[in-house]
Amino acid sequence: MNPEDRPIVSGEIIRLDGGKAIVRLDDGRTGTAEIPTETSHRVPLTVGERGRFEAGSSTPDGNVELKLAPVAPPKSAEPTEDDTRLIHNALTHHRITTNGWETPGDPVGEKQIEAWISRVAHALKRIRRHRSKRLDDHF
Repeated sequence: MNPEDRPIVSGEIIRLDGGKAIVRLDDGRTGTAEIPTETSHRVPLTVGERGRFEAGSSTPDGNVELKLAPVAPPKSAEPTEDDTRLIHNALTHHRITTNGWETPGDPVGEKQIEAWISRVAHALKRIRRHRSKRLDDHF
């Protein structure tokens, strides 16, 4: 079977036997995967761990030959030249729109607040004046 034609299947490692891992596939079949011995690519495997495998040929008893599927390297965090070009074009050719974004002239109701403050100040002034009259009458 061509390596390009091998389907990728998921499964759970149920047993480790020397250089082999016994895997229960999601479809219920079991398979055997060779554990690579190269130290540069060695990944510690544990029982109960889930993984992705390339499925190979099946034996008459239903056992599937498996191979650890290659993991794609993580995408670089550095922006590529294409990313930079796309961002630059988006920012360069962007027109600023103002429809519906303006804030109203008096969003908080400043005029109402100022009127309330003046009424409170006037009421306090009257209270103080009447209080001072009562204190003068008392003494």
